Amino acid sequence: MGIGQHAVLTTRQKSIDGVAVKAKEGIFLGGYPPLGYEIEEQTYIINEREAATVRIIFDMYAKGESYAAILDRVARVKGKRGKLLGKNSLNSILKNERYIGIYTWNKRYIKEMRQYAGGGLNPNCVRLEGIIPPIIDMNTWERVQKRMGDNKKNSTFKAKREYLLTGLIECECCGATFVGHTSTNTKGYEYRTYICGNKYRTRTCKTKNAHAARLETFIIHNLKEYLADIDFEEMAGIVADKVNAATADLTKEKKELAEVTRQIANGVKVPKDMPDFVEMREEVDLMRVRKGELEDIIARNASNVGKVDKNKLVELFKYSATHMEEDADIKEAIKCHVEKIYAHIDGSFTVNVGVHTTYCGGRI
Repeated sequence: MGIGQHAVLTTRQKSIDGVAVKAKEGIFLGGYPPLGYEIEEQTYIINEREAATVRIIFDMYAKGESYAAILDRVARVKGKRGKLLGKNSLNSILKNERYIGIYTWNKRYIKEMRQYAGGGLNPNCVRLEGIIPPIIDMNTWERVQKRMGDNKKNSTFKAKREYLLTGLIECECCGATFVGHTSTNTKGYEYRTYICGNKYRTRTCKTKNAHAARLETFIIHNLKEYLADIDFEEMAGIVADKVNAATADLTKEKKELAEVTRQIANGVKVPKDMPDFVEMREEVDLMRVRKGELEDIIARNASNVGKVDKNKLVELFKYSATHMEEDADIKEAIKCHVEKIYAHIDGSFTVNVGVHTTYCGGRI
């Protein structure tokens, strides 16, 4: 066994050494080249049509434009994997040193057992300047990196924001789950919104955003009215009958979750002798966001399946009706009583509370 393991390790090390020699020559080692480049005879050449998009992205960001404005400008542009550019794509593009002609290989450590670590920088990485034809000038690059560095510093002081309606809002237009998003204006004022997941990631949906505080206030107000007006015994009986007779069909969601989980696992199981591809990390990041959304949907619906005791429901209604002041109690009440919120493209919402439906017209 020991001899066999030694042979495997020796073969792997020879493979790594061979790839390292090629890397030191600046030879393309496989995978997808960055947007703006093509590969001919294992060397990078500029794709002028794609490079124009890359220059627009860098120029707009260097001038202070937001990711949203940039995505609007380059709408319908697809990356090398055939998917529309999203915010994660922009982040990867803006940090990629290849655009200033710097070639890197094995930039970060790779864990044993082929797990991508993503952590600290590898002191033995290959880094060559002038091997790749640059698309971006150094002045623009430095302005972009300074702005990204400043944004990173500012973000470390922001506490994680609470979004009471996470996993509850579904976009009527495209079916995606809304996500919470916090932006800061030039005066430092924070603005919380709920935004369609597809709109946030790839700008492919037109449903309007919702002001988080206003929507949450609307939901809380209507939930309090609902609990104040209902007959607890009667409503507990209706809800118990409805839940006990229903079986949530989560087959589609569970199948997609399994597939996304498999893709993430494949994405991080990178052989040690493979280079560090920013495009791969971008794809894995997007899949992790989707995985979180699916887990929220499954957990919320799964918790509502099974036999429900009517008497316990009565106690729950009474407790919620008299404990809607503290944040923790409000959050729990929303979780227990708000079934679904449908976001319409015009900015209006339909809210399913218990067995009642409330429509909110006009933009929130």
